[in-house]
Amino acid sequence: EPRAISATLAAAGDACKGVFGGQGGIYLLDEYRRGSQGNMPAGQITDLHVAIWNKLETGDTVGARQLFNRILPLLNFERMHGVATYKEVLYRRGIFQSRATRAPGKFLDDQDRVELDAILADIEPLYQL
Repeated sequence: EPRAISATLAAAGDACKGVFGGQGGIYLLDEYRRGSQGNMPAGQITDLHVAIWNKLETGDTVGARQLFNRILPLLNFERMHGVATYKEVLYRRGIFQSRATRAPGKFLDDQDRVELDAILADIEPLYQL
């Protein structure tokens, strides 16, 4: 929750060297504005999270928001399907050799994969790695 970053920084003052966000990067823009020093999303689109962060660091908030809006459907899909999504994307990007997840975790069915196909078609051209 982005407000926790503001509250932590205000309460800790100089004793705090920095606060990182998380939640898959879903609050990245708000967290940055509130003083976050970074974010710890899962690793399936790290190159795109870095690109957003770099835009923020150079003051290109419009470009950062535009790129964030392009990946937002995937971030929302990830929030529904969790680790299965991360593994599937890492598999499709050639980073993992298997998309298998451990039980009793969630898994993607055929219809989920159809939706993920459409989402990834919009962001694959943005991949930098």
